[in-house]
Amino acid sequence: MNSPADIEIMVRYLGIIRLLTGRQTDLLTLPAPVSVKDVAAALKQQLPPAVYTEIGRQALLLSAALHQPGIVISWTADADRALQSGNCLTIVTPVTGG
Repeated sequence: MNSPADIEIMVRYLGIIRLLTGRQTDLLTLPAPVSVKDVAAALKQQLPPAVYTEIGRQALLLSAALHQPGIVISWTADADRALQSGNCLTIVTPVTGG
């Protein structure tokens, strides 16, 4: 059962991570306060090790909610960034060109 202090974070998978997980999204319910590193820890528990390792190589977008514009953040530099209920973290395969 969820506590009123729980925070719900949508994690959306794009690119290679979507292929590896076989799903588009996960809804994580975590006890407040929640940071980016808390989301990473939750994903580490529920995803296979190879998929979790690959997530660390991906870009991360933080949006106020699903399908809203976001900002690029870093798994490491923004690890302590506080998240709010309803936030969406989109894991995106970086695009490179040549």
